[in-house]
Amino acid sequence: MSLKWKNQGENSDNDFLDMVFATAASFIFFFGIAVVATVISLFR
Repeated sequence: MSLKWKNQGENSDNDFLDMVFATAASFIFFFGIAVVATVISLFR
């Protein structure tokens, strides 16, 4: 992973944080769907 975003100032830091947040949100979203599907299949 390149460190280019560190050399471009705070604006790119904000973009990096937004990217991390979006990645975490999508991961939690899909993980939640997987958990719900597992629970439904267990209690069927």
